[in-house]
Amino acid sequence: VVGLMLATLITTAAFTTGDTVDHSISRAGYQQLQRSDLQLNFVGDTSMTNDIAVYFADSATEALDQRFTDGKLIDGFLPLLQEPVAVVNGRTGLSEPSIVLSGVDARRLDDLGGLRLVDGGTADVSALQPDEILLSKRAAESLDAVAGDVLTVSVNGTPSTVRVAGIVDDELASSGSRAFYEHGAGGGAMLLSSVQQMTGHAGQINRLTIALHGDVATSHERSDEAIDLIQPFLQSPEGAAVLGTTQPVVVEALKADAVAQAEQQGNLFTTFFLVLGLFSIAAGVMLIFMIFVMLAAERKAEIGMARAVGAQRANLMQSFIAEGMVYSLLAGAVGTAAGVIASLSLVSVFLKVAGGFDFIEPSITVRSLVISYCLGVVITFLTVTVSSYKVSRVNIVAAIRGTDEEPPRPRKRQVSWRWVAIGIPAMIVPPLGLWWMLRKGFGVPSAWVVAPVGVALGALSVLVADHADSQFLFSLGVSLVPLSVAVLAAHYEVSRRVTWTLVGAFLSAYWLAPISYDELIFGHALHGSMEMFLLSGIMVVVSFTLMIVFNAQLLTKLVQRGHTRRYTASAVLVTMTAAALASGFALGDRGNGLGQLLFLLAGVTGIGAAVALAAVRFPHLAPALKMGIAYPLSNRFRTGMTIAMFSLIVFSLATFGAINASFVSMMSADGGDGGWDVLVSANRNTVGGADLRSALVEEDAPVASSINAVGRTTIFTGRSTVRVA
Repeated sequence: VVGLMLATLITTAAFTTGDTVDHSISRAGYQQLQRSDLQLNFVGDTSMTNDIAVYFADSATEALDQRFTDGKLIDGFLPLLQEPVAVVNGRTGLSEPSIVLSGVDARRLDDLGGLRLVDGGTADVSALQPDEILLSKRAAESLDAVAGDVLTVSVNGTPSTVRVAGIVDDELASSGSRAFYEHGAGGGAMLLSSVQQMTGHAGQINRLTIALHGDVATSHERSDEAIDLIQPFLQSPEGAAVLGTTQPVVVEALKADAVAQAEQQGNLFTTFFLVLGLFSIAAGVMLIFMIFVMLAAERKAEIGMARAVGAQRANLMQSFIAEGMVYSLLAGAVGTAAGVIASLSLVSVFLKVAGGFDFIEPSITVRSLVISYCLGVVITFLTVTVSSYKVSRVNIVAAIRGTDEEPPRPRKRQVSWRWVAIGIPAMIVPPLGLWWMLRKGFGVPSAWVVAPVGVALGALSVLVADHADSQFLFSLGVSLVPLSVAVLAAHYEVSRRVTWTLVGAFLSAYWLAPISYDELIFGHALHGSMEMFLLSGIMVVVSFTLMIVFNAQLLTKLVQRGHTRRYTASAVLVTMTAAALASGFALGDRGNGLGQLLFLLAGVTGIGAAVALAAVRFPHLAPALKMGIAYPLSNRFRTGMTIAMFSLIVFSLATFGAINASFVSMMSADGGDGGWDVLVSANRNTVGGADLRSALVEEDAPVASSINAVGRTTIFTGRSTVRVA
């Protein structure tokens, strides 16, 4: 049961992790946006990453309110004046160079729900005095501020003194916070008139949000209807006159976009975990197959006697399928529970410990549990059915005696019109319908069913890959064709070793060569995404498994003793190892990874050289080494399945390692800092011009002598236009 639950565990963990991410980001969006469903946007389609401030008359709020607020679609308009300012806490001496000072219309904000106090309840914004501020939680933590503290706020070099009236949650109205991933210094809310006076923007605002009818979690569903109502007016001459600006304006669906982003992130996490988990699912499928093959091997004599007394092959299949179904149902339940535990452990323990994921809150939906359980049971059941079909094929005499089975002699099948009739409607599932109609109906050899279908599918995949811009289809087609041809060659008793070795060599050359074959054929590179990890992993494992299994007898050549050429194998392998190492060092990072492949080859040949040398230098080890090589080869199928299973697991671990290394390299790449060690930032309301080094020298700061160079840069955040001459 534990072995069979792997597929269910992985799918459950993937779906529940996606649910958690979706729920957490949506919840963070609702908490930070509150009743701000829409906003006027003067900077383009999205204002999320643009710091430009466009000022317009605050009288527009009342005009728009009278025109559109009806209590059925629109509940109200909320004007804001938000400016970055520097602040110092006089009690603690802590400072922040940039927090968002938010001027709010107290009456309108209270009517729309107000600001939430961190200790619970709602702040009475209307009771604020002109010199009082409601500090956001992040800003309070940065300044170590509490209610009653006196802060010094600097705008354009002019200081103002304000008193902390309370600590509120970070949200759009209190600190400009509108994204789940924001980790800035926070902000604070004051009366709109006070902020207008402090910043020199009397009678102006730079943000106007719109609250739609409904609660915090559902009001955004009416965004499109409200935009269609408001936007035509704002873009008309009458609307421009109301706003007091000729700046182009659109209505941005702020909260709806946040919810859509949450769903997108949740789907991304689900897809990411599922695709990478497919390696483990494939290994689990092989494990299930191996379990039933081993069960059949243990019951071989029992199966033979059952066939001898009249049991049909179908009866044996039914017995194995029934047993496997019981296992799969139990394994599905255990796997679902284990997947939930794994997901909760990931989001509740590891992410919280890692830091930066405080917004994560576990969430599990019944839909995900049902889908995960059903997928796990179906995958397990299909694998059990296929394995039952294989293990039920026994030679009665060989099974009773416990001897190896001889391959059955091919015999010509008679046409069965019953199976032809069954196969025609079964073509709704093409593989099943073709098998029943061609193999069981017309008696076509299995190789002539599998090979033409495989070649046709492979060729079709290659042909449509360019139109679909899919590297997956191209690579799948290139891989299917040689595998299908090899099946037909085996049917005509072409040397299995030569056939499958050539197929393995072709696949390994295609998948490991640093060449873009699709670009050579079509003239441009095709698009490939995360699905290529799965396909490449499986095909690389298949290629090397074929070459190892059908050439493993060559390993016995490594174990030589008692003749004059006993050092031949060791010498050849040592030479190959040295050549591969030298070539790898010579190539370095060039050749699109060819150097790394040569190092891998050197490792393999080096191990072989060590084994060969050990057999020569210590002759008493030779019999044990030969037995260790020969015994697994007595059952090539089980050996190949075991190699492939472990190879897939190692490949998945290597893939995770590569992805992790890529993220680490991206976030902390050497030279990415441009040689600078310290970054000092300022907001747009900070008076510039002071020389940092000179200022530190004047203050007798010891760090001044450690500064070798000072540079400056300004990021342009205004509107820009690109024109083609």
